Amino acid sequence: MNLFSRPIAKALSLIMLVLAVASQAQVYPEPVETVNLNLSPFYLSRGQVQTVHLGSDWRHIVKVYIQASGVNNFVSTFQVVANGDVKGTVLVPGSDPWYVVTVGEVASSLQLQHVSGGTAYIKAISVVRYTRPVSTVEPTPVYPIKPPSYSWPEKNEASALARQAINIINGLQPYANFDEFGLYLLPIKKAAGRAYAAAQAKGSISASVHEYLQALKAQIDYATPYVDETFERSAVFELAIELKALGERLETLLK
Repeated sequence: MNLFSRPIAKALSLIMLVLAVASQAQVYPEPVETVNLNLSPFYLSRGQVQTVHLGSDWRHIVKVYIQASGVNNFVSTFQVVANGDVKGTVLVPGSDPWYVVTVGEVASSLQLQHVSGGTAYIKAISVVRYTRPVSTVEPTPVYPIKPPSYSWPEKNEASALARQAINIINGLQPYANFDEFGLYLLPIKKAAGRAYAAAQAKGSISASVHEYLQALKAQIDYATPYVDETFERSAVFELAIELKALGERLETLLK
């Protein structure tokens, strides 16, 4: 019995390792790809905000890998922002390891915003994203954003549409499974909340409200497979129509 105890123990250890790795492997509902952004390394100094474009179209961004270090071995801290929402805060030591920041929503660009400490050196950025593009909305302009040339109705249609999106998602949520809510509904609700808050505070169209509405439209467009499938559910058929119509209305306003 002792002759086989060591080989058996090694075999069991190998099996446990394989099972552990398999359990950590993430399964995505759609095909994903990892893209190394073709950008030149840059410095991020105190008070600076750097926009990083993620491609020529909007994509659902799962997460980003950022290779960074503190200049002259000074610790630096910066935030990763998508659609105005802070997705993570990175504390960078003097070395240059990779940092992982979860995004979990549709975006066309990210902003790296210096928070404290010394200057950070951003060496490389890779993006894990879904392969399906969202091409019905133009990418967010580079800062500074040029204000749109049109004006909103006096009743502030921006906040009205954002609030409508929130109500629709609240109605759909009880009928959605975990994956549908996390991938499609929650990102729409978060984008609508940001758009509503900005529109209510400003009272009329501004560059930031326009940007938030672009992000909301992109999130709704990305949910097209879910909306099409929801048309077959009688309990939420009308809500699916409302969400589809809301996306069409946003497209008209943003032209």
